[in-house]
Amino acid sequence: MLLVQRISSSASSSHSEERGLAWLLARVALLALSFVVAAAPLALAQGAKRSAAQKPAARAATENVDPYTRGKREALDKAGYVAIGEFPLTQGLHTRDVEEALGNVPMRWVETEHFRIGSTLTTYGFQSDPQEERRLKDDLAQLKSRFERFSPPERKLDPWLRVHLAAWRVERLYADLLKRFGLVDEEFDPERTPERPPGIGTGRYLGMEHKFVVLLFEQDASLGRFCRRIGWAELQIYGRWRLPGGAMGIALSAEGVRGMNFDLDAALTSFLLGETAVMLLEGLNENLAAVPIWFRYGVSHAYAREFDPRWTLTATGTTREFGDDSWKWEPRVGRLVANDAACAWKAMSAWISTDQIRPQEHLVMWSRTSWLLKRKPSELRTFLLGVAQPLPGVPEAQRIELIDARTRESCSKAFGRTLEELDAEWRAWVAKTYPK
Repeated sequence: MLLVQRISSSASSSHSEERGLAWLLARVALLALSFVVAAAPLALAQGAKRSAAQKPAARAATENVDPYTRGKREALDKAGYVAIGEFPLTQGLHTRDVEEALGNVPMRWVETEHFRIGSTLTTYGFQSDPQEERRLKDDLAQLKSRFERFSPPERKLDPWLRVHLAAWRVERLYADLLKRFGLVDEEFDPERTPERPPGIGTGRYLGMEHKFVVLLFEQDASLGRFCRRIGWAELQIYGRWRLPGGAMGIALSAEGVRGMNFDLDAALTSFLLGETAVMLLEGLNENLAAVPIWFRYGVSHAYAREFDPRWTLTATGTTREFGDDSWKWEPRVGRLVANDAACAWKAMSAWISTDQIRPQEHLVMWSRTSWLLKRKPSELRTFLLGVAQPLPGVPEAQRIELIDARTRESCSKAFGRTLEELDAEWRAWVAKTYPK
């Protein structure tokens, strides 16, 4: 039997529904889940009756040939892929299990160096958004060098191209996160580094045993069916979880994002990158909720906004109407600081749930985190490895105290500053740098 750990949005662990649920309540009146780690039995047992229930037509559709690699080993190597098609996702869970959970809906699967990615996304037609089209033009130009055969349709992203873009983008984020924090991939490889450096976990993938799982669903129904099959409450828009055997995973619904009136692929991609950043930070050394919440989501917002600053969907309460300028956060933060309305850094250190974060505080923690990310990688490494260590099973009040104490100690070791001193320096930087 496969057990899934779920972490959501109240105050005891750290996983799947953390941000989306407060967001769902505010925007689409969906069900909020508690932030308690729960073990839920997965109904996808190994050796389930796959072949009898499987329709040949559905299997044939699943095994359709990727037009960009044709499944050839040379082409896969050039694209940076370990595999394409069917493969195990983690202990007790296979790509076939996911497809069966959806009613044998065909999926496209790609395994990269650090991720296992599945998608039911359909063809996306360009929406005549100049900013999105400029970004897509640049990304496709970079992606082209990875494929011998690269003839995408005019002003469209076909289903396989969307998978290839997602795989390239999350791997690029993975490499960028390691570089920013002074980490080296080889440090996590037991064959290349038998003796682990201090603070580095035992697993190959940021201290976890299995690769990170990313599921991109076209429809909310697919996400809901998958959740029901593994014993979760039905979700819409997204979920994030820890799978057994040492793996982290996220699932996003394009329909759910469109339901928020965000039709652009850029919005879905910003969401994907922000969620991936949180997943990686929670997966580091399997710490789950130990990295302070203001830093996890500050980094998430930073990656989402670096891709396209108009879409920060995980910043609960800050979602915008298309065409307005509320996405320009710098002047808003500048006014908060000028009016002494920005929450104190020490107050953020006590947060353990996204329910505690008001909309304007998402802006503040994004700004503070972005400011910290300008520091030397060696300093950021010291800070991150200091806080990214699993927490003992203690009551919530002690967890809050422990996270706060670790944060303060790590700030002192990494930056040579107290939280109060960092706060004063950040406020001075904002006053000097941001427009009012």
